[in-house]
Amino acid sequence: MAEHPHAQLVRTGYEAFSRGDLDTLRSMMTGDAAHHVPGSHQLSGDCKGDGLGHAVSMHHFTARRGDKRIDKDGAIVFRIVGGKTTDLDECLTDIDRADEFWS
Repeated sequence: MAEHPHAQLVRTGYEAFSRGDLDTLRSMMTGDAAHHVPGSHQLSGDCKGDGLGHAVSMHHFTARRGDKRIDKDGAIVFRIVGGKTTDLDECLTDIDRADEFWS
């Protein structure tokens, strides 16, 4: 069975993000795409660009920031219209821990 196009779009986006390829990421989103990050740290909030379907990615992330370290699971719910991402909702297993790490 072929991979669903929405799953392929999200997979390609993660690959571009991993490479730091922002041009590819921008090309995959509508001009009015929004990204929602929970919490009360410097990366939290809603980021909306200028303008139906859904896909969900589950991921595990680790990061170091000075003497701080985070090791958590998360997910992003993607809304996809016309083959492009229009909205991203980030979901975290521990918002307080993310706030602590990014603050």
